[in-house]
Amino acid sequence: MANAADRRETGYTLLELLAVLGMVAVAAAVAWPRAADLLQRAELSASTRALLADVRWARTAAQTQGRVFEMRFDPPRSLYTIGRASDPSQRLVRLPGTLSFGSPADPEADGVTFGDNAITFSPRAGLQNSFGSVVLRTRTGQARKLTVNIAGYALVAVWDGAQWR
Repeated sequence: MANAADRRETGYTLLELLAVLGMVAVAAAVAWPRAADLLQRAELSASTRALLADVRWARTAAQTQGRVFEMRFDPPRSLYTIGRASDPSQRLVRLPGTLSFGSPADPEADGVTFGDNAITFSPRAGLQNSFGSVVLRTRTGQARKLTVNIAGYALVAVWDGAQWR
């Protein structure tokens, strides 16, 4: 049978528990900025892929359906619409909360260089309006640029902090 001294030694003291909780808190505080950065990068990557897929879809839909399709960007509200031109049932796409449209080099720029903030695809394989680009950026300055040429094909570039690659 165990005596009273042995029973007290089987648990942890309050001081030991507080020390472990303190170490966990310090580790979490050190890891949090890196985790937040990784989350923003993942959202930027996923949103860029979705935007690229939407551009490709609109281009193909214009060709196969023989109608004008457009993507209209609203940088202040961080969203864009996609569908047939002048159709009220266009699909609305909202960027995640950590992303916005805008140039990393110029904070005042809205990040959309297409005229009237719209990409218009004609049924005849290409853009009805001129070529341009759309820039998605994170709060920490990471950015990706989707450039669409006059034929309607898209190319993605990554901002490295000084230039596009």
